[in-house]
Amino acid sequence: MTSVDLGSVRLTARAEDLDHARAEAREAFVDVVAPPVELALAVGGSARATRRLVGAWLGEAELAEALRLVEMLDARAVARRFGVDRARARILPAGVAILAEVQHRLGVPLHVCDGGIREGAVLATVAALAA
Repeated sequence: MTSVDLGSVRLTARAEDLDHARAEAREAFVDVVAPPVELALAVGGSARATRRLVGAWLGEAELAEALRLVEMLDARAVARRFGVDRARARILPAGVAILAEVQHRLGVPLHVCDGGIREGAVLATVAALAA
């Protein structure tokens, strides 16, 4: 498992625009060698907000559309039109840039789940205890 020290809040604070956010996301993952996968799950606030924009399966086309929407609309319009929390809508361009880079590297669509990192940690702990 590989972790990349990059999140949508931090990327929003550093990136001047969506192109800059996408370039930083690319750079953050440059040394990550993605394992072959058949299915990839996406969790967290940016994934769930992106699901509101383009659906639960985030493939290349869906993420391109999400990027187009967050570039075209301001945070207030995204919040109003898609029911995304305004604070989340403000950092969503960076979140979508990160999701797009992860999807590109994995080469499979991401399926957005309702769970999160805490749920995954609990499941991993339960599995370890059962072993």
